[in-house]
This record gives sequence, structure tokens and C-alpha cells, in this order.
Amino acid sequence: MFREFEHCTAWTDSMYSGAGFVGLIEYQAKRYDGQVMVLWVFDPNCVCEREAESAAERMLQAILDIHPERGVLYADGVPL
Repeated sequence: MFREFEHCTAWTDSMYSGAGFVGLIEYQAKRYDGQVMVLWVFDPNCVCEREAESAAERMLQAILDIHPERGVLYADGVPL
């Protein structure tokens, strides 16, 4: 899943980590020197790669904004 914000582009992925899979939300500022940042989405119920990415997709849908300097703002107003 890809999602565009005013200052950043975000996308989801998943990867194997130890005993299971974790979801990833990666985002990058829309500027030439923008670094890719990663949020790890842990869900102990994920048993496969697809479930882990689905957890990351649900979390990305609940994010209000991502800003290069201010970071990630979740739907409840809490910065991540």
C-alpha cells in the first residue's frame, strides 16, 4: 500500500524477524535528500508475511500526517 501526504510518501512492507513476521511502514520526505525512515508494526498474532503487511496497512490508514521534521502523527493525536 502506498499513501501520499503533503510532505512525505509512505508505503507498507513486511519482513521476517526472529520467530515471526513484522509489518513495516516506510516513509520518505518528498525532497532530493530525503532519507527513508521505518516504523516497525509488531502484532503477536501474525503468522505469515501477508498478515504482517496487513497490520502495517491498517496502521498506515490510521496515520493523520507524516512530516519530515515533526514526525508521524497517529489518529489519536499521539506522535510516533
